[in-house]
Amino acid sequence: MKIYKNTIQVFLVMFLAAGYFFANSGENPESSKTEPKGDLARIAILNFDDKTGTKDFEYMSGSLGDAVNSSMLKNFTYERVNTEDIDRVIYAAKQNVIKDKVVKVDQKKEKKTDERLDFLKSLAKELKVDIVIFGRYDFDQAAQLMNIHTNVYYVAINEIADLPVVSNKVDSTIFGATDKAAANIITEIQKMAQQASQASETGKPAKDKKEEVKTGEPAAKIVLTRKMAKSYIRFVDNRNSTITDNFTKLTWQKCSMGQKNDPSCHGTRKTDTWEAAREYCSSLQLGDKTWRLPTAGELASILDARERPAIKVIFAPFSELRGNYWTSDLKNEKEENSPVVLMSFGNGEEVYQAGKNNANARCVSK
Repeated sequence: MKIYKNTIQVFLVMFLAAGYFFANSGENPESSKTEPKGDLARIAILNFDDKTGTKDFEYMSGSLGDAVNSSMLKNFTYERVNTEDIDRVIYAAKQNVIKDKVVKVDQKKEKKTDERLDFLKSLAKELKVDIVIFGRYDFDQAAQLMNIHTNVYYVAINEIADLPVVSNKVDSTIFGATDKAAANIITEIQKMAQQASQASETGKPAKDKKEEVKTGEPAAKIVLTRKMAKSYIRFVDNRNSTITDNFTKLTWQKCSMGQKNDPSCHGTRKTDTWEAAREYCSSLQLGDKTWRLPTAGELASILDARERPAIKVIFAPFSELRGNYWTSDLKNEKEENSPVVLMSFGNGEEVYQAGKNNANARCVSK
């Protein structure tokens, strides 16, 4: 068994290294400098973090990034930052994050900072990049599956897209898993490029065209420019009192419960019990969709603890400044009369209260 595992590891390293060599030996050589070459979008692919808890899979850290790059090159032309430049800059960036954190604690600033965003923003500035791709992998011992987590950081809007997890056995089919992970990244970036292209032609944000971009089925190869990378639109106001999130693919009610579902959300926000809020969402007639209360994770995806109210700016004028908003989750599903999970728009954190109490609500739909 030991010999078998070592053989697989050597085979994987050789395969990934070969794919990386061929992919980078022609049209897209790595830059030896941190300065951009021209109009091509500049992408940094970080080594994936090993979260397996064992040294058996250390070889995958850099190989996963190389494999993702190889797959992406089939669909995009872009400039990849030299991995040596990343290694050289990354230590200084980490130190800046630590120093910033100390200063902010000393100054006792009210607004919180996502340390992951701070680090990526600092790294991107030093490397002069438009997009950062990073991730981690862990090993499920019971299921004997490797789980690959990938993320895309869009520098222009300081946002991170958390992409679907790809799971696979640790054997020769792991290459298929890296292709799937790359396909998820490609789909995200391709959507960005298409939106930017249409926006430049019409002067209006592009709509979500599912028939053009299907998960795992990227369209024709695109020359990804810096202009495209800087023109990505995450939230789209659909002009029907709904807002689409292009990261999560969720559609949100623009207004809060109690307000009129018109473009300006006239009226007064209303608080009510958990059951009343659930009924409100399920009976909501808006945009030909089926509505419900969001889960805690879904609602957290549009929060921003650095803002007041602690939500993305597009929702802020139609949200209670320091209100608590209902989610569909209970703190403990197995506990009778368990408190309900709410998200505080005062600080962006979870709070809990009995369902009989009153709180705000905003509905969501897929």
